[in-house]
Amino acid sequence: MQTSTISRRGSLSCTVMDGEEKLGFLTIDSHVGGAAGGGIRMTADVDDAEIGELARAMTLKHGFLGLPMGGAKAGIRCGKDATPEERQRRLTVFAQVLAPVLRSGAFVPGSDMGTSFADVRFVLNAARVPSYPRDLVDLPSGYFTALTVAAAVREAALHRGLPLAGARIAIEGFGKVGQSVAALMAQAGARIVGVSTINGAVHDSAGLDVVRLERAALEYGDAFVERFDGAERIERDALLELPVDILVPCAGVHAIHSGNSDRIDAGIIVPGANAPIDPQVWRKLVGRGVLLIPDFISNSGGVLGAAMSFCSFDTASVEAYVRDRVQPRMAAILAEAGRKGVSPQEIAEPLALRRIDSFNSGSPRGGLQKRINAFGVKLYRKGWLPPVLVRNGLMAMLERTSGPVAGATPTA
Repeated sequence: MQTSTISRRGSLSCTVMDGEEKLGFLTIDSHVGGAAGGGIRMTADVDDAEIGELARAMTLKHGFLGLPMGGAKAGIRCGKDATPEERQRRLTVFAQVLAPVLRSGAFVPGSDMGTSFADVRFVLNAARVPSYPRDLVDLPSGYFTALTVAAAVREAALHRGLPLAGARIAIEGFGKVGQSVAALMAQAGARIVGVSTINGAVHDSAGLDVVRLERAALEYGDAFVERFDGAERIERDALLELPVDILVPCAGVHAIHSGNSDRIDAGIIVPGANAPIDPQVWRKLVGRGVLLIPDFISNSGGVLGAAMSFCSFDTASVEAYVRDRVQPRMAAILAEAGRKGVSPQEIAEPLALRRIDSFNSGSPRGGLQKRINAFGVKLYRKGWLPPVLVRNGLMAMLERTSGPVAGATPTA
């Protein structure tokens, strides 16, 4: 039997070993009240550098939204071709090694690329973490993420004076997020001129039929790009280099890197994925005049939707909150960046980090309030408190912790 250990590189990062093999990674980038949240991804080549970058993105998402939670991320190495038995074995080993961290609540996991809510439940059960009726309810997280991506597209286009009707949009990764973004943008009158999967991409400068794309993807999965009629078949990576107004990367990390950044031909990039741009080329793109929306802003909808759904808000309420609260906050950040002549990242990142810091500071009375709130949440998780109390509490907290950008005025 293979043994598993944690090889620590520091107090916040660890590598899970399966014998001599690196099986997985965990990074806790920040914490609030001793807790940090983030997804568990499962891919063949995930590494500690990727997980560290994604954990920081979770910190920034929580700070941007005003949610009192630290940022973390975990990854398990497992390819798509693994048998169900091998996949389950890797989940089990990972869970058992990290059981102390999971049971303490220091890491609160969610689903991510390559994993589902069922996988997260399996990990928690394997680690013997108690679960309650309201925990881990399956959510349309792809749609929730797409809501904030679409909101960011709208505000970025408005900021640049670009009419959204007729705007050319290419979407890398036609999965749950990408499909929802395509549908929302098509409803707004934009032209979806290209989409890709791991199998390749399709392109039509006049605009693709999104409904047909969705039907083909449902029938054939990623292979639909090999069967889709009435559009040009192009290489997967070529999609990123199409001459478009807006590029929406919704696939893996560092899709835009030093090898292709000079060929990117989009005026606006709005990430649906986490860390799709290599930090080493980020400033180069900004210097060329590309408007880059920070990923922790544009794809924050999944985190927001999970928090609101946990508090028994329905999908319509999440949609309304994104429209009425999150989108104006995006507009304010863009306006402030424009006034100061800097990138949106340079406005949004310090703001998010200050909010995370503020959650861990405060008076002893604030600490007592946190303990009372934590006790109330535990009762709610068990089904002993009515949802209305938690709903009202979440809205009050968000209004208090996610205030306006200093000196910024949202665009009309």
